[in-house]
Amino acid sequence: MKYAPVQDFVNGRFCTSSSARHIDVISPLNGEVLSAVTLSGKADLDDAVAAAATAFKTWGKTPVKERAQVFYRYRVLLEYNRDKLAELCSEENGKTISEALAEIDKCIEL
Repeated sequence: MKYAPVQDFVNGRFCTSSSARHIDVISPLNGEVLSAVTLSGKADLDDAVAAAATAFKTWGKTPVKERAQVFYRYRVLLEYNRDKLAELCSEENGKTISEALAEIDKCIEL
């Protein structure tokens, strides 16, 4: 496996799912197993929903201007990592680098 298994991200941290079931992420370029994604169970989903409901109480009171800054910072990170993201997109989806760059650019635009 080229990359570590994908973990759930709940309440600002990565956590291991309670489920042992997973799906392999296979590169269409060469059939290599790139990673694995856990098929999280009901308890994992319940934890994520509870954390989101708690976070929403604070986030909903945050001024729009401040919330928008989160997306601007995210955009800067996407732009900074554009080439690496395109390489990963190409590897995982079998796209050419130019197609992957176009997709990343569209994501940044949106």
